Amino acid sequence: MPRADENGPDSTYDEKTTYRFYPFSSDYNDEHKIIPESIISDAGSVENVKDKIYEIDGKNIEKFNILEDLTILDQDSDDDDKAPLGMEKISIGKVEIVNDSILKITPKNNLEPLNKYGLWIDKGAIEGKDKSDMEDNLKLTFWIRADNKGTIAKWLKPEIKGTREDTKPSYKSYIMDNTPQYGPNEPIVLNSDNEVIPKAQDEILEARPDDLTDTRRISYDALLDIDLIDVYLTDMNIEKARMEKKEEYKEEAKEKAERKARNELEQRAIDNEEDFDESDFDREKFEKEFEDGYDEKFKELWENEFLPEKIAELKEDIKIAKFEFIYNFEDDIKKTGICLYPREELDGGKKYRLTVPEGTLETRSGNTVEHLNIDFVTQAKWDENDSTGVYFVEDNEPKVTDIWSEGEWTFKLFGYNFHETIERVELIPWNGNANFPDDPDDPNDGFPDNGEGEDDGKIPDDNSKNVPDNNSNKIVIDKGDIEFRGATELWVKIRGENVRKFISEDYTGQYKIILYFNNKEGTLDEDELIKVEGDKDNKEIRFNLRSKGHPEVKRKEPEGSSDKWFDEHSLGLAINPKIIEGSKRYFLKITFEDIDGKLEFDYDKGIESLLNASDKVVGNSASAAIDYLDKDFLQQISSDRKIIEEHIFNKDRKREEAYLYIPIKLLDPQATYNVTIPSGIVKNDASDVNEQYNEDIRWIFTTMATPSVTENGVIIQSIIEGYDPDEPLIIYGDFFYPDTIDVYFNNERAD
Repeated sequence: MPRADENGPDSTYDEKTTYRFYPFSSDYNDEHKIIPESIISDAGSVENVKDKIYEIDGKNIEKFNILEDLTILDQDSDDDDKAPLGMEKISIGKVEIVNDSILKITPKNNLEPLNKYGLWIDKGAIEGKDKSDMEDNLKLTFWIRADNKGTIAKWLKPEIKGTREDTKPSYKSYIMDNTPQYGPNEPIVLNSDNEVIPKAQDEILEARPDDLTDTRRISYDALLDIDLIDVYLTDMNIEKARMEKKEEYKEEAKEKAERKARNELEQRAIDNEEDFDESDFDREKFEKEFEDGYDEKFKELWENEFLPEKIAELKEDIKIAKFEFIYNFEDDIKKTGICLYPREELDGGKKYRLTVPEGTLETRSGNTVEHLNIDFVTQAKWDENDSTGVYFVEDNEPKVTDIWSEGEWTFKLFGYNFHETIERVELIPWNGNANFPDDPDDPNDGFPDNGEGEDDGKIPDDNSKNVPDNNSNKIVIDKGDIEFRGATELWVKIRGENVRKFISEDYTGQYKIILYFNNKEGTLDEDELIKVEGDKDNKEIRFNLRSKGHPEVKRKEPEGSSDKWFDEHSLGLAINPKIIEGSKRYFLKITFEDIDGKLEFDYDKGIESLLNASDKVVGNSASAAIDYLDKDFLQQISSDRKIIEEHIFNKDRKREEAYLYIPIKLLDPQATYNVTIPSGIVKNDASDVNEQYNEDIRWIFTTMATPSVTENGVIIQSIIEGYDPDEPLIIYGDFFYPDTIDVYFNNERAD
């Protein structure tokens, strides 16, 4: 229910207001109203009744005591008879009866802004002239409006040593390390530079006739918006839910995308007054484009739609059982300390996040307090009962080419209760080449066979029952290459000899990650070191060295949408025509990544595969039936390795690139071309033979249209002598492409 001061001027009152009520009015039971000052005549009779009606004193007018000194909100209280908060008696300065029908009550002191007060009067405390009592007990609560001082409160930096402010967010954010293990006896303490109070609201409870004060109370739902979460457990919950949703939503998204693609093709056919043919829908192209774009599309949907709906159930919340508001004066400014008591003691060596949303607290002027975020790590423990574990790993799936390119690699472990006495990390081969040096002729080499007693050459997956730990090929990373970044984070670096191994396809596959810690004093022998393998609930913490996979395309030239045109005679600056054995040839160009120099042209099948390429005009015109691929030239050079190396496939080791040139015939202007290059032309040494060759490559580009100008396109067709050179001559036409149009007067080029 909204707070009273949000309902209009009749609902909140100034702290200096005198309160006047109609205890004997005929409509008393319908509504209790405060009577405006103007209604009471200055000439009306006034009788001081405080000495006569002894019940109306400090016992019966109370302030909802939410803010003074040590005030506690205990969320764990199950006692229905206990008010959520205590109440404080307010001294009354004067009680009077005005005009025989108005009870006038004046508090001794000013009431506080943005606080709630209650007036409780037993029906027998006041009697009419006929000696009759009030018809019912008087129960009334009211709020005092905000003051007009414009007070603003800001968060102060926490007093934990080493606290640093994170200035990247737009809100106030702090990072703390080695904090206490907060709990029922050790509160998290927040400090503000001014007086702040909870943004409280009214809450209607069932009234009990025998309790005058049991009427409206104050709800502190705003305080329940304060979040304390276990960061990494929450992250793991979110990631698991994300992966499940991604797989679940994929089919639905694919159906929608296909329906949209088909509708667009059908509409295009209608616009061109053509019949839609099922063959116009290129399923293979659609499948590839959908797969290429799905990750990015789902990421946007997850962050903007799916995650906000599920975040409440995915958060690993820690209950805050109790709040305290403590006030003290410094330099005549009333400052606030807020103590938050977690229900249970937090674990040692874990990362937590405390969030206080904007609007949870406010000043007496009604200004909300800014958003606050604190990430903190509790101090690691050496107690035997405090285990150490790894929740998850980041940057743990590099390709061999990634490590080759970087020269080293760092992966990051996130967990709990890490110590600086880390001795080493071991990567134990679990599956792949490092664990099973594949011999295709040996069905007993560790690889599963194909069911006929023959080796199928496939790397076993995680569920293979015959996969032993291969300690002979383990990778050992000593403590000199391990960076301790706190009780929840370790950075592990692959350098030196380990890099030499990991840039080879011979070491691709999955590795189990095992950590070895010494004790606090560093006195354990080698065979006594504390071995940590994942987490008690998840032992599958892995490092995955991936094969380089299919040759990766960096650029396709020319490539562009319909608003980007290319001169068919040059095909862009990067692809000038070549004179080969006296004939002028034109080429498309594909640039591949070739970091380790192992990408090669398949001289056995490459030309044959290229002959299956196509370069056709988009649409149903007569030109669409023409394939502009220069097959005659390809057949002519199919056995000439020298020409292939010079004009079809070559490399630039300095740039770590390889180039494939596709010969084409001279293209037509003003046309959009659809290019398809099949797989099986270039190959690398990827460990999976099914990923060694390039995949199908598709793209489109548009050739430049010929500019045209009609006779009416020149606005001024005759120029008199002395024509102002600053006055432009405007020419209208079609197919003017930016930066490619020159205008000449006879042989003189115009500016």
